Amino acid sequence: MRRLLLVMFAIMLLAACQQAAPIDQNTYARQWLDNANKKDVKITTVVAGNPKNHKADALYCVETDATTPEGQTYLVAIWRTGATWSGAQMADGEYEWDLNGCPRD
Repeated sequence: MRRLLLVMFAIMLLAACQQAAPIDQNTYARQWLDNANKKDVKITTVVAGNPKNHKADALYCVETDATTPEGQTYLVAIWRTGATWSGAQMADGEYEWDLNGCPRD
């Protein structure tokens, strides 16, 4: 009985110590859009950019099928610093896309 309890405790301890699976840029982009009340918006392109403007480890530019009230494509920048993801709408549109070092088609 004591051995069984010890084994169960060891299994529970190992399960608690495992890290969560790392999130990728596509998953975070979808989460960001959902949290911004853009659940019906489809992601059309995700490209790597230059993370230096955000002092991040990685930066991605996200193009969607939505448009802003001004008629521009709804663009989002997402970036990762360590294991922490952040994001923001690119209010300046294609200018900000270029500023973030994201390639065009």
